[in-house]
Amino acid sequence: MSMNFNHINDMPYVVTCTTNKKYLKYLIVFLESIKKNSSNTYVIVRLVNCYDTTKDKLMEMYDNVYCIVDDN
Repeated sequence: MSMNFNHINDMPYVVTCTTNKKYLKYLIVFLESIKKNSSNTYVIVRLVNCYDTTKDKLMEMYDNVYCIVDDN
């Protein structure tokens, strides 16, 4: 089966990742890079054991970020 990639740049990309409090600073760097360099990319972030306000702050700072909170 062949795939046609002629319109690949027109399609939005979705990246998923998981982080906790310890790695949140690296997530911010990653999200800043996507914001500046890949405006058609959406990020779904799973937040594990993060502060209650982290989700709201991330979604305020970045229009393309969606968060899932997991408090295990």
